Amino acid sequence: MEGTLYIEIGRRLNAARLENGFTLEYVARKLNVTAKTIRRYEDGDRKVTLGTLKDLCDILGMDYYQLLKDLQGNGGRTPTPIKEVQLDPETMALIDATKELSPADKEKALEIVKLLAKK
Repeated sequence: MEGTLYIEIGRRLNAARLENGFTLEYVARKLNVTAKTIRRYEDGDRKVTLGTLKDLCDILGMDYYQLLKDLQGNGGRTPTPIKEVQLDPETMALIDATKELSPADKEKALEIVKLLAKK
């Protein structure tokens, strides 16, 4: 069941990459990984961490927070709930709270959360 979540994530990453006209190599260079790694993410053969998913969304111009919400709601596309990626209600509340922030404010919020996480 967990695999279907990563297949759906990969499908969306692939669609965004192709829509932008990006090659595997281009995205791989931006992420500092191999093209094979990107292909494995897109095929759902390799689990993508939330941090890497955020970076990929930034590169591909995808809304990371909306993607997580879509996956949580399933949208009729994947039977696997987002809990497989371990997002609790508090984390989803943080995502909801930042949805309307500008990219610069999202970066500031991320820095604050990182500082709090170090405590």
